[in-house]
Amino acid sequence: MPEAPWQDDRCIVCAKRRSMTVEHVIPQALGGALCCRFLCKPCNDRLGQIEAALKRDPGVRLSAEAIKHRTPAVWARVSEDQPFVGIGPQGNIPGTFKRGQFKVRAQKSVDGSLIQPTDAARRNLSRMLEHKRLSAAEVAEALARFDEAPEGSRVAIIAGIEIAKWPIEKISPVLAGPRVNPIVPVKIAYEYLALHVGDAILGPALDPIRALLAERQGAGAEFYSLEELRAGHPRPFHGLVIEPDQSHVIVQVRLFGNVAFRVHFINVRLRGATRCAYTHDLVSGEEDLNLA
Repeated sequence: MPEAPWQDDRCIVCAKRRSMTVEHVIPQALGGALCCRFLCKPCNDRLGQIEAALKRDPGVRLSAEAIKHRTPAVWARVSEDQPFVGIGPQGNIPGTFKRGQFKVRAQKSVDGSLIQPTDAARRNLSRMLEHKRLSAAEVAEALARFDEAPEGSRVAIIAGIEIAKWPIEKISPVLAGPRVNPIVPVKIAYEYLALHVGDAILGPALDPIRALLAERQGAGAEFYSLEELRAGHPRPFHGLVIEPDQSHVIVQVRLFGNVAFRVHFINVRLRGATRCAYTHDLVSGEEDLNLA
């Protein structure tokens, strides 16, 4: 889907007239596609730093893991630079995912040996051999022994240096990240509401929400409430819904089908509000935006 249209030249957070940048309503790091040019760069950058931690939320990570066979590209985005543990016959080895590959974190074990990724270990071994002033032929022979070493056994490279290539049989996420910052679902809900009401988003009723998002003094949580929901098993879609309510505006934010929030904008009302839904199929990439 192309960018959602936006006519006003004011940032919907700071209300200043600045050059606008493209903002993803659901973070691009989670595979979000719905975007609009309604945030200035300073606000976009600052809020982006806050929502960057969203993909570290244990619920988000578990949901992405559960559907990764159907949405590998989205899983790769969520997993990039995230902590994982490699499980093998020698125990658990911490590491991270980089460009879709598990990278062991270099460390020293209790017996003094070094644990390193295979490619890094080979580079370091080459430097060690050169420092020992071995001939080029001797270095080549030693590196060949390294390359040909079978997994699961120790191999002597030269006198005093042994290596062992230990296999990784399973990789699991380390779910120790922070929970979702409440500002993030409020931000998503506010931006989606803006797509529905246009420049009315800058009206005085939403001043407290803008103050909250802009981190200004006096921005209290009494102007919104947040319900955290869990709905069944993860499914490969993101969704946003403005729910009809006679007393105030409610926006539901749903990530991976089951990580969900209902954001209540207290004292904010929509005349003649109807159910307004957006869905993004993470498998097909299809989006459905209904701004009726």
